[in-house]
Amino acid sequence: MSAARDTSAADRTVSLGFDPEADLALIEQEVGAGGPQRLLAGGLECFAERGFYATTTRDIALRAGMSPAAVYVHFASKGELLYRLGRIGHRDALRVVTDALAGEEGRPGSAWGR
Repeated sequence: MSAARDTSAADRTVSLGFDPEADLALIEQEVGAGGPQRLLAGGLECFAERGFYATTTRDIALRAGMSPAAVYVHFASKGELLYRLGRIGHRDALRVVTDALAGEEGRPGSAWGR
């Protein structure tokens, strides 16, 4: 392999489009402002930094500026909080794909135009 084609791992990374502001807007759309929204935002940040297993409900509550018991007022478990975040993310991904396909529908040569 030539030196010109050799790239470092950093050069090969793919952007996953993580946009915390957009994610927080989706969370607010899902549950409104207030306790659940703050906990979802705190959970999103903590899970992104430490992962699910290393994050405690106390970490999430403290990040949200709430008491540790607040998580259980709004969610049955840390797993339910992660599930809700996943649903929000999947809905956003579906919207992106649907919008992209809708934009392709009338284009000559697209899969829809064949």
